[in-house]
Amino acid sequence: MQAFGSDHASPNAQGHTAKFADGGSLDVGVVVWATGYRPDHSWIAIAGVTVDGRVVHRRGVTDVPLLYFLGMSWQYTRGSALLGFVADDAAYLAEQIVARAGSRRTSQVESAAN
Repeated sequence: MQAFGSDHASPNAQGHTAKFADGGSLDVGVVVWATGYRPDHSWIAIAGVTVDGRVVHRRGVTDVPLLYFLGMSWQYTRGSALLGFVADDAAYLAEQIVARAGSRRTSQVESAAN
């Protein structure tokens, strides 16, 4: 696993390849954005993910494949943004990620068979 700080930040990504300001790139399977304590989603430039500056989601699950949010205020319950209570939301998202990954694999296998 590799971690990159803000000095490597770049909004440029295509497929599974993240491209950085210094010209480097990295094939990634997962991206975790740690964005701080105040909600500001203005930097997200993905169609349908934000409306009027707010994330469009259902319990942290967006309509964009493989894009999830965790730790947002009132994501599902009052405790969603609190460290002591975020575990329920994290468990739910983990279940959704596994379920979606399974359905994507099934879909890919079915497509390859046809």
